[in-house]
Amino acid sequence: MRALARVALALVLLAAAALGAVAWWLSGYVRSPGFQVRLRAAVRDATGQEASWRELAVGVLPPRVRVREARLGDGAGLAVGRADLQVALLPLLARTVVVDRVAIEGGVLRIVRSADGLLWPWQVESHTPPAPDTAPRAPGGAEAERESDGGAGFDFAVRRVDLEHVRIVIEDRTLGPGREFALQEVEARARARGRAALDVRGSAQVGEGVLRAEGALGADGALALTLRFERIPAELFAPYLGDDARLVGGVDGTLALRGPARAPDAAELDVRIDDAAFEVGEAAIHGPVSLQAELRGELARPAGRFTIDATGAELVYGGGIVRKPPGAAASAEGRIATGADGRIETEEVRIRLSDIGAQGALGIGGDRPLLARLDAPSVPLASLAALVPSLAPLGLGGSASLAGVTLATPPLALTGRVGLDEAQLRPEGRAPIPLRGALVGEGAGLRSEGLAAEIGGQPLALELVVSGLDRAPRHRTRLRIERADAERLLEALAEPPAALTGPLDLSADLSGPLAGEAALAGLAGSARIVAGPGRIPGVAPFQSAVEQLEQLIGGLGDRRRARLRAFYGDQFESLTGHLTVTNGVARSDDLVLRYPGYALELEGSVRLADRNLDARGRLVLGEEAYAALAGEEPRPGGRERVLPLASVRGTVDAPRVALDPQGALALVATFAAAGKRGELERALDGVLGKGAGRGVLDALDGLLAPRRERR
Repeated sequence: MRALARVALALVLLAAAALGAVAWWLSGYVRSPGFQVRLRAAVRDATGQEASWRELAVGVLPPRVRVREARLGDGAGLAVGRADLQVALLPLLARTVVVDRVAIEGGVLRIVRSADGLLWPWQVESHTPPAPDTAPRAPGGAEAERESDGGAGFDFAVRRVDLEHVRIVIEDRTLGPGREFALQEVEARARARGRAALDVRGSAQVGEGVLRAEGALGADGALALTLRFERIPAELFAPYLGDDARLVGGVDGTLALRGPARAPDAAELDVRIDDAAFEVGEAAIHGPVSLQAELRGELARPAGRFTIDATGAELVYGGGIVRKPPGAAASAEGRIATGADGRIETEEVRIRLSDIGAQGALGIGGDRPLLARLDAPSVPLASLAALVPSLAPLGLGGSASLAGVTLATPPLALTGRVGLDEAQLRPEGRAPIPLRGALVGEGAGLRSEGLAAEIGGQPLALELVVSGLDRAPRHRTRLRIERADAERLLEALAEPPAALTGPLDLSADLSGPLAGEAALAGLAGSARIVAGPGRIPGVAPFQSAVEQLEQLIGGLGDRRRARLRAFYGDQFESLTGHLTVTNGVARSDDLVLRYPGYALELEGSVRLADRNLDARGRLVLGEEAYAALAGEEPRPGGRERVLPLASVRGTVDAPRVALDPQGALALVATFAAAGKRGELERALDGVLGKGAGRGVLDALDGLLAPRRERR
């Protein structure tokens, strides 16, 4: 037994010496220039790229390889700070390579996403051209050849992989050159689960956020991985929404990937951004937004179902032209599809915005970052008005229909038809105004088709063109109304209602800002008005002028006052005039109100916002009114006389007439000669011939009170 022990000891010592010798020889061999050249050639043969390292060492007990500062190519695709690979010894006897542990600390890994899937650094064209006598092989290189040579080599398995302080750069070439993002401080652990799979767990810093991963990679290359987002910067995803899109905020949630590791073919997304700021063209979302999606097939051309909810967010378009406040419903669900041009679009979409529901489609990305197509048989107009603040004063009610309505931006392009068969305007405190017809989208605006309204029971024909919806919306409105009841019409339109009764014809061609405080202030155009007979209650211009004249000359006497009362009423025979509107002010040079016995002729302006008057004019007195004022009997065929007005102020409903004192005194001067007119006529007839005296005196009257030429 003692001899056997000695033999065994000798064998152990010999084995140890042999292993030591092998280790010494192997270590020297690995460091030898010949081996280094052959190893670099083998790497180049397998990957098509040059390899370099600062230090390469091997060990025997246990078998291991240590590398420091290794690079593939220029290191931009793959670089390792320090790597340690340990191989189990006993499985080698069964022609099986079992890697106990791979530990990598520091380094860079660049992965490229292309239309063909994920490409590793050795599958992408190298940044460093290969040597002239060594053309790169196809992806897979020597490994692919070994798989096709009959499979006589070693089996291969990995039990553990550890990564620390690694940087992974992902370049997405499906978005164009230069689109990439980086995972910093990658920490990962992979553990073998039998011989079938690797369990994977890890984390990385992405901007100010953290990305965590957990899953498994099967021996057949099948991937089952769940990524958890913790405040991942949302701007990383903006390029997928189009070049014009801006997205910021922190993304939280999960993304589950399934399928082949090189090109997963199934994904389930459930994420939210509590502080989203998303802008595309004139559209913006601010506040919490959530997204769920189930995608199947090639993820470079996704297809599947999705749900978006932005109920808690504020939605704004055109700087506030359209605004959905936080809390009002805003959601969309449907199917994701990819068009022939690669653009992500949607199908079978159900949209809910406030109380508005519609079927349609949404598209994001490409040349038109936002594209929406909507159809709805009935849309509540009150809900629409709640989304467009400038429409609130209209009190929209009833419903409208959407037929093929398409909205794309930027630039804004509208098409389709909005039917208004059941629409109403409901001004506060007044009766509803039914609307009929349609609005048709035209680029950044719209136009009306067969548009008509019923105001106070009066039919009103309208032509409407709206432009600049993507900037500052403006309108051009043509309207026409004939033989309308002025009182009912104005009661339905004005607040407070303007006081005017009688039949009314009105035509207008107006343009200006669509709504808001500038709607009246910026109004411009022209109008023509014909009204009467009717009345403006309490407005009796002749009575006001006579009362001022009495104060000027010290009274007219009771007899004259009695005769003048016949002309004091507020009933007018006609109202006519052209109006030119500029900056919310209507001006006229030919506004004429005809009353029994006289006419009020005005030139000046009316400020539409408050109906304030700033005008001057004159009263043109017929023979009977003048005779009553002069205290004489009317003469057949007598001339009209003029009583000048210095100003007409106040409002349209309550004008304040002020006499021109000099003109009034000139007219009074004709009264003095009125009593001697017959005597003067006879004297002039004797000198100039029969009938000449009357003509001379009429001419003198004209000089004293000339009447302006009518327009």
